[in-house]
Amino acid sequence: MNNIKIMDVSLRDGGYLNNWQFSKDQIERVCYSLDDFKVDYIETGYLSNELCLGMDYKAALGLLEKIKNNISYSQLVLMITPKNKAVSNRMSDFTDYISYVRIPCDFSNIQDALVIAENVKKSNIKVSLNLISVTQYNYDEFLDFISSFSSTNLIDALYIADSRGALLPDDVYEIIRTLKSYCNKPIGFHAHDNLDLAHSNTIASIKAGCELVDGSLNGFGLGGGNTCTEFLLDYVKGLDIKNDEVKENIRELIQLLNLEKPKGLEKELYKYSGLKNLEQEWVPILIENYYKDSLALIKSISKRNYKNSESIHQIILEHGARGAD
Repeated sequence: MNNIKIMDVSLRDGGYLNNWQFSKDQIERVCYSLDDFKVDYIETGYLSNELCLGMDYKAALGLLEKIKNNISYSQLVLMITPKNKAVSNRMSDFTDYISYVRIPCDFSNIQDALVIAENVKKSNIKVSLNLISVTQYNYDEFLDFISSFSSTNLIDALYIADSRGALLPDDVYEIIRTLKSYCNKPIGFHAHDNLDLAHSNTIASIKAGCELVDGSLNGFGLGGGNTCTEFLLDYVKGLDIKNDEVKENIRELIQLLNLEKPKGLEKELYKYSGLKNLEQEWVPILIENYYKDSLALIKSISKRNYKNSESIHQIILEHGARGAD
């Protein structure tokens, strides 16, 4: 599988678990260890209008320079959201350190995403569009999304993100095969593990022809978490993760990150958010407003291709009102 590239997202997706409060030491040690493991890309965090890697620009640039000078294999990656499109004008500051910028987007903000892509490409940095929450779209909508950028040279890869953790392996295979028929760019896949299918879904994506796959150490990430990087190192790179030295290195990295996955009620809610095709960000709303009743509420919600938070908020309110009666 020499053509498959691994992107580790521990410092970006895992940041949802600690509000991106990683220390410089944590960031450095994670990057150096992943470089030793021959991880192809390391996503170091978000670049926003105020911060990068959870710190000010000067500190971030200094840290990225230090990391770049001390790794020999991995390439560094940043993510920019469409709401922060103005920050892409500053990409020239990062040219020497960053190889890839990923832009998460959907149909509502694709034009803003393309503005970012245009600015980033001026600095000779690669760009991927990450189509988020793919389970809200049908076949024709996928094709419309591809047509929105296919006539440009701004995109180097297209990522499919199962942001809701709602896909099954057969779904993943079919989506990737369809996209490869219409898109001439490398396809990547980002899984979430709400249904305990992240590994199976990632394998399905590779069998369907994906060239890029995401993982995070111990699967740390938003909601149900992600595919485990250590699994990908075994499956894609052939690294013997049962080797005592490798196992200990991975254990130390997981311990270093000091993150905690959801458990108990919260974990169960994320499972049902996947089963019902809900955004993971909606789970904390349920917990805050209904707590012990939230599990019964989420079980009663129908599975649909919900497009926005307003639609599910209304359903939650209606169910909550009926429960109060």
